[in-house]
Amino acid sequence: DFFLWGYVKEKVYKTEPTTIENMQQRIRNVFRCITPTVLNRVRNNFHKRLRL
Repeated sequence: DFFLWGYVKEKVYKTEPTTIENMQQRIRNVFRCITPTVLNRVRNNFHKRLRL
């Protein structure tokens, strides 16, 4: 989903990662903070687009 990718990218690159390990840790942290509510919205919007 484009929203989810944009959201993760915005959080990971808020400041430039210093190393690959730093970037990987930021990605993991962002995914840990995504709530079930946000994931449900992403899924529902994806299903809506599939029906169009």
